[in-house]
Amino acid sequence: MRKKEAYSIYQAGDIVVHPSHGGCVVREICDREFRGETRRYYVLVPKSEPHTTILDPVESVQQIGLHDVMTPEQADQILTFVSTAQLHWITDNSKRRNAYTETIKFGSLTDMAMMIKELLVHGRQAPLNQHDKTMLRCAQKKLLSEIALAKEIDFDSALELMNRATAS
Repeated sequence: MRKKEAYSIYQAGDIVVHPSHGGCVVREICDREFRGETRRYYVLVPKSEPHTTILDPVESVQQIGLHDVMTPEQADQILTFVSTAQLHWITDNSKRRNAYTETIKFGSLTDMAMMIKELLVHGRQAPLNQHDKTMLRCAQKKLLSEIALAKEIDFDSALELMNRATAS
């Protein structure tokens, strides 16, 4: 796996992380005309959604937040953190919804891992409401796709690692 500097241009075959879709492979770089202007785009395929294609302008990599995937060691650190972290379940649905929305948008990978743990553990005790299910799927897609890429495993294997870590 070739690593790039944070703001360098990626090449076809590189593995990157998209802020909304998680781990992706750069399938190709192509030129497309839009409103009479030709622009260069990354064609990305998300690890968690292999039938989805994302087009992101090459010159907007910083604004989009496209970045390198974590290292396998960082993935292991997150899984270890999750296995030992204490739960802080927010009982008020509205406050939890706001907190989790913020985590999805702006949270660190460890924040997202903690959110996943809280939702998985709570879901084992009682059914999750629809919003919590949606937040769990979104957080899993983002974090676990990156862990899968870092550890060179498939998404389901990354999910199993997270499930084991949250069962501790």
